[in-house]
Amino acid sequence: MKKLCVAALTALFLVAFLTSCGITNFLFRDMSNLPEGEFISSHDSPSKVYTVNIYLCGGGATTDFSIRGELVCNDDESVKNIYWSYHEREAEVDWIDDETVTINAKTLNILDDVYDFRKQ
Repeated sequence: MKKLCVAALTALFLVAFLTSCGITNFLFRDMSNLPEGEFISSHDSPSKVYTVNIYLCGGGATTDFSIRGELVCNDDESVKNIYWSYHEREAEVDWIDDETVTINAKTLNILDDVYDFRKQ
């Protein structure tokens, strides 16, 4: 009977652990699961190869607004999220060069960097 209880508790712990890992990965590490939001503005790189689209995401009654920055490669129309910040309603976007953009004082190399407030 004692072995059965230990096995059941071990199995329950394992299921709970794997579930929490999956939820954490889905909600907090993957920027592809962000809300779409309301389109605010679009900003082209100096050569017009890339565009950063800015969206205002409302969290409803219990959370504040967030800004999502989406990078679009105009050559192949691929899209990826590069900026996600909480407690913001506006975005100031400045391109430094064709691969570097500043969004609300956070400088990102668009090929390598992403800003996610949840990881700061």
